[in-house]
Amino acid sequence: YGLDDLRFHNISVNSYVQSIEAYKRAYYAPELISINELKLTPPIDIYAFGIILNEIATRAEPFGDDDIESIMKIGYRPKLAQMTFDVNNENEEDFCPLPSSYIRLVKRCIIENPYDRPTCKDIEKHLKKMCPFQMSPIDLIFKKMSLYQTSLEQAVQLRTHELEQEKHKSENLLYSMLPKSVAEQLRVGQMVSAEYYENCTIYFSDIVGFTTISSRCKPIDVVEFLNRVYTTFDTVVDRYDVYKVETIGDAYMVVSGVPKRNGNDHAYQIATMALELVRQSTKNIIIPFSNNEKLRIRVGLHSGPVCTGVVGSKMPRYCLFGDTVNTASRMESNGEANKIHMTNDTKELLDKTGRFLIEKRGTMHIKGKGEMTTYWLLEELESKNDCIEKNLLYVQPIRLPPIHRKEVSASLHIPNSTTISIPHGSPSPRKTTTFNLISIE
Repeated sequence: YGLDDLRFHNISVNSYVQSIEAYKRAYYAPELISINELKLTPPIDIYAFGIILNEIATRAEPFGDDDIESIMKIGYRPKLAQMTFDVNNENEEDFCPLPSSYIRLVKRCIIENPYDRPTCKDIEKHLKKMCPFQMSPIDLIFKKMSLYQTSLEQAVQLRTHELEQEKHKSENLLYSMLPKSVAEQLRVGQMVSAEYYENCTIYFSDIVGFTTISSRCKPIDVVEFLNRVYTTFDTVVDRYDVYKVETIGDAYMVVSGVPKRNGNDHAYQIATMALELVRQSTKNIIIPFSNNEKLRIRVGLHSGPVCTGVVGSKMPRYCLFGDTVNTASRMESNGEANKIHMTNDTKELLDKTGRFLIEKRGTMHIKGKGEMTTYWLLEELESKNDCIEKNLLYVQPIRLPPIHRKEVSASLHIPNSTTISIPHGSPSPRKTTTFNLISIE
């Protein structure tokens, strides 16, 4: 009811009308623009058809980036965009069987001389030569459905691949927080039962002077420092048959023999790991805001039975329970900087390997445990040559005959009050027993 004429002379409305007129002007043939009057003829329609073909090929507006003032000038002709066809394009909808023939048709349709433009019959013949295969409407529908199905399958494959990647990331994160066997049970909704382990070796360590370090650093510096320390530790831990239980502040807890049992190898795994951690911490990590002061850690080891289980449902944690955990923690808290403090239980397991240099610390009072004889783990001896280089006494394994029934207990004393201890036991009369070098005290 005349609303389209309301405020017709408004500037914004005039601008809109001019833009519509400019859009139409792009389809005007040169002869129509030059005489400045509307007189429709077949060649003019062919010219407009050529502009439409150009739009189809370029998928762009006919006037490109030209402004309205340029378009409205008399004699304006739109610039033909550069038409390129990728003959190797795998998308059937974008495929042009004869791109050069298509371009020739466009140029013939928009040629300046109207008498040189093709007729509708000529265009029909040209298009049939370009695409000789005729398809029925049903065939076209099936073709479209096939293209849609292919596109949908590709999209599903892409999303499935992305989903698998995200699933892999979430599984890695879950397995870094819980043992794989425990995580699998939780994923399927099963209850994780508590499990008893007859023997394992636990490692505890903390940073010497961490309270002082924290007091002279900003919280963000403390976080970055701990992240650097624990990243280094995690890299070392990954090389051994151990499981990282948790980190609480500056405390670092690792166990071997849990949740994967490994016989009596747990003490050896923890001992070699502890030696490498001490070397790495004193060699590669500098304390922030210090005069190039190297990191120092205390380490405590103990071997014994534990009980494991998952605690909590909102944020489940895999925890170890038992006196073995407390004793290992006591070994760490009563230790010294850059030294590995261990109990007699761990020492006896390492003695069986005959590969470690162990020093007796002596008897000391341990809170909650009373008097205990503890030891320092100094280093790992690879061979007899190591003993010679370190001026140590090397003892070949002693094999006792099967008929020997008595307990064996002996100590070999060498100069400067150094003792090589050989443990006592009760060899079976049916078996041979081998005693290795146990320790140098």
